Amino acid sequence: MVEYSLTENTLTSAKGDFRAQINDVRSYDKEALINRILQRGTMLTRTDIMAVINAVEETVVDIHKEGGTVTLPLFSTGFS
Repeated sequence: MVEYSLTENTLTSAKGDFRAQINDVRSYDKEALINRILQRGTMLTRTDIMAVINAVEETVVDIHKEGGTVTLPLFSTGFS
């Protein structure tokens, strides 16, 4: 479940104006992400998953070096 808190909205001058701010509950590194994938049940091995994640990371870096951006359903990356 997503945890959040309400904080004063300093972007408006209205009194009593609040905004929701999501609170991080836990951070997942690459190893934890792989473990979660394996827990779901898959025919892929840890090595398969690691190879795909590494390939995605390397490819995104290459695209950025070329000045491109990456837009996926999960996230978008680019320069600003």
